[in-house]
Amino acid sequence: ELTVRSSTVVGAQWHAYHLYDLFALLLLDGIIYDTGGAGILAYNFRTGPGSIHIRNQKVSRFSQGGIVVVGDAKPVTIEGCTASYGAVAGILLAGVGTADVAGCRVVGIHGVDIAGVRQYGDGLMLLGCEAVHVARSKFLLCERAGILAYQSAGELQHTECLADVFGLAILEDSEVLFGEDCHFKGGEQDIYNYGSANLAVPNEATPIPDRPE
Repeated sequence: ELTVRSSTVVGAQWHAYHLYDLFALLLLDGIIYDTGGAGILAYNFRTGPGSIHIRNQKVSRFSQGGIVVVGDAKPVTIEGCTASYGAVAGILLAGVGTADVAGCRVVGIHGVDIAGVRQYGDGLMLLGCEAVHVARSKFLLCERAGILAYQSAGELQHTECLADVFGLAILEDSEVLFGEDCHFKGGEQDIYNYGSANLAVPNEATPIPDRPE
């Protein structure tokens, strides 16, 4: 179990926080700036009581995602966080079971070149997630999609997306429900349903690091 309050991490060569095998995680009121990896990378594989709760984190200038949670052992809450001017995704949830993303703001996410192909650059990326609820959040000025869902289920309420390509991209085997007051604006399409591998769905070049042994 880990609780961190009012922390500042600047100039980390890899991830600012690299966390795994925790029964419970509570991160409150932090600042993360200029990281060589992810701002926060939490592995959610250990079963048992507890939850992962990330609140009021300001993450900027990251190279492999701002807030990244991988695994479905515990419920996840990301609340009141800001992710700005970084690469891959502002918030990335992979294989998460139940999650709430509330009151978050993601701005200025750019993609990366992998094997000569421009990939990623999403405000919120959902990969193989069971039930993600997004409310009162904004995903703005993203290079690819404001929100991208691949093999995931989610519900959006009071959410705004603005991106260069797709406001909202719903890919293979995904179901995303729109609640009240949702707005999507993309340079090519506001809402894109059922895409292809050209949108860089997970592949061997995914920047999500492997789980530690």
